[in-house]
Amino acid sequence: MLTEASPCICGIAAAGLRTAVLLCAACATIGCEPTVERPEVASYLRSEQDLQRIQRVVLVEFSDEKAGPEACSCFTDRVVQALSQRRLFHVELLPVSDPTHQLLPPGRRSPLTVEELQQIRQTLRVDAVLLGMITSYKTYPHMQIGVYLRLLDLKNGRVIWSVDDIWDAQNKQVEKRIKRYFRNNVADKYEPVDWRLATISPTMFQKFVAHEIARTLPGDDSDQKTLDMDDFFP
Repeated sequence: MLTEASPCICGIAAAGLRTAVLLCAACATIGCEPTVERPEVASYLRSEQDLQRIQRVVLVEFSDEKAGPEACSCFTDRVVQALSQRRLFHVELLPVSDPTHQLLPPGRRSPLTVEELQQIRQTLRVDAVLLGMITSYKTYPHMQIGVYLRLLDLKNGRVIWSVDDIWDAQNKQVEKRIKRYFRNNVADKYEPVDWRLATISPTMFQKFVAHEIARTLPGDDSDQKTLDMDDFFP
């Protein structure tokens, strides 16, 4: 049997409804949006269509006085491997020892001229070039790698894709991502090797950073058990 609601209850309900309406109006005025997490890695992608036009890419070997030639060479190899696994384009390495390396200073941030673009394209026979540098590198008291990398279309000089970030093993968010990377990539036969080894092994930390750089590009995100025991020790 239905009963008539008391005036008190009706008043409370009406007040609640008015409050809800006012909140909705306020959201419409100032713009209420759901909380969106910041990207894990600071990166830029012009468009996937631009990437689809790129078939062959050359990666200029990283350089940095603080990291040293050996660390730069190893990290460059890790990045080439990680990018190749995305299967977006063919990646070739341009080592420091190659005379053509002088045409492409890895740390250059200023735009290339039309003449430079044409010369590089004709010399290397590629569609785009990856220029980058290690901006920060530490192994003690904790692992840290900073990377600036950009993909230039040699047809027009536009930046198609870029990454500019620092990975610090002491950062809590980075630590969570290391755990996830270790869980998804370490071969089952090597368990129970602890993920913390990634924070003290330069080789493994470099692999983790290269993996995160590559994942800012579209591609296959299926998990692969790619880590070997040699990656766990400096």
